[in-house]
Amino acid sequence: MKKVELDYVLVPLGLGLMAAYHVWLFYRILKHPIKTVIGINAINRGIWVQSMMEDSGKNGILAVQTLRNNIMASTLVASTAIMLSSLVAALMTNGSDWRGQGFVLGDTSELGFSIKYFFILICFLMAFLMNVQSIRYYNHASILINVPLKKKPPYLTADYVGRAVNRGSYF
Repeated sequence: MKKVELDYVLVPLGLGLMAAYHVWLFYRILKHPIKTVIGINAINRGIWVQSMMEDSGKNGILAVQTLRNNIMASTLVASTAIMLSSLVAALMTNGSDWRGQGFVLGDTSELGFSIKYFFILICFLMAFLMNVQSIRYYNHASILINVPLKKKPPYLTADYVGRAVNRGSYF
């Protein structure tokens, strides 16, 4: 089999397997959440938010510090993703001097490398955007989790704040 033909077989096969796995995982999370780590962690985050909001005077600093740690982790990953995006973009524009050297499977033409780099760039940019959304939800939850009990509107429940924390975690 030629190198180019290998790309036409392996890339769709890999994408198809990944898509099938994520569909199966999504089904398991919705229908049987306690049988997945994602579902168990979501339930535990909801319980954590409930306990933090019950006594915000005692747990307020702990809640904000915990959410701040999550924000810092998302910031680190977002910064790494955007840095790698810059590296891939630099390789796309002037990395033609090393292409085709060494052991490379698949298409080694200029167009082939450009397509591969473009899709890698898209993956890193999506990772950056997802982590920015994560930071957004964690910031939102850190404000809501410490609203004083006397001033809490009726719609501000532990379930609502728990959904914001879980959305931040999912992103």
